[in-house]
Amino acid sequence: DGQEHSIATMPVQLPPDAFSLETWVLLPGSQDQGRLVGLAGEAAGPPEKGALLDFHDHHFRFGLRTDANDEMVYVTSPDPIAPRKWHHLFGTYDGQTAALYVDGRPVATSDSIRGKLQPPGSGLLEVGRSGDKQHRHRTEGMFHEVGLYGVALSPDEIADRFRAKAGALPSAQDDWFERLVRFHGPFAEFVGPGQVAITWESDQPTTTAIEFGTDITQPRRWNETELVREHRLL
Repeated sequence: DGQEHSIATMPVQLPPDAFSLETWVLLPGSQDQGRLVGLAGEAAGPPEKGALLDFHDHHFRFGLRTDANDEMVYVTSPDPIAPRKWHHLFGTYDGQTAALYVDGRPVATSDSIRGKLQPPGSGLLEVGRSGDKQHRHRTEGMFHEVGLYGVALSPDEIADRFRAKAGALPSAQDDWFERLVRFHGPFAEFVGPGQVAITWESDQPTTTAIEFGTDITQPRRWNETELVREHRLL
């Protein structure tokens, strides 16, 4: 829902020479960028490593970093995302070519990406979120399925997987997104010796939960109990 819910599994390893990432996702169109599925470690600080499926400027992308690249390299769909519609995404890499498939069709490829996949430090498979040890960014939308494969699946195999569920998933309903609340923040400010104030605002009265701390793997959690628009934790 872009607020509390996301998934992080135990560390996962992808073969460095060939692999595939897959997901079914429905996005409401309220965000212009976000992480969908990734083994890419931190989204801030040092250059990311690993591989991911995400969207940027309302276009789907498949990104990876190899030992031949100094940073994450992306292949991007030329078409904007159709909101409130289920999309099947597949990213494949065979050691020489990276390819992005949307709804069973290849939409972007690059043969300039070579080398072995650089694994992220944490190795966590994250669904619907990105971030570093200080900040987490969650994606508004719905996921049906996530797949990881130790081979680069063929175009025919990917098309078959799309056709197997195309039209079978439930259509988006308005009430799926009515409860989504827009937030501004959070912001952290030192207000005294050993004291930090965390503040944020919402566009409608709501309760919230916030996770904080210095280690993303062991965050502290605070749950709000009152319906308010201006939120503060000291």
